[in-house]
Amino acid sequence: MFHTQVRILGFDVGGTKTAVVVGNEEGEVTAREEFPSEAHRGPGYMISRMLESARKLLSKLGADVASVSIGGPLLAEEGRILGPANLPGWDDVPLKEILQRELGIPAYVEHDAKCGALAEWYWGAAKGAENVVFLTPGTGLGAGMILGGRLY
Repeated sequence: MFHTQVRILGFDVGGTKTAVVVGNEEGEVTAREEFPSEAHRGPGYMISRMLESARKLLSKLGADVASVSIGGPLLAEEGRILGPANLPGWDDVPLKEILQRELGIPAYVEHDAKCGALAEWYWGAAKGAENVVFLTPGTGLGAGMILGGRLY
């Protein structure tokens, strides 16, 4: 049977650096671009850099969906960023809406620590574990948990 892998455009947005990748649901990364976030320049600058890298990767590889890992606080379902301490000016930024409009593909936004917990649970050191705690020590600090197979 023929299986087509979903191509994912991923964003890892942090206060120090931002990475943009194309990969698949198996966790394999096909292409990657990284740049200093220059968070002090605000969300407009950072989002324009993210879109520039994304368009470059999309023109070469394409993608079916976009996924963003970013520190909170945030409203994940809405994809709205609510002022993370390490991202000055990111107060009530509708990131999901912006990415969907500019890139023309569905977008999802989640807390970076939850993304890390899921990645370790699916492909990494926590594979097969029922309970996982994942910490993100970086410019900020966050935690994602999987308890009894549920993400928190």
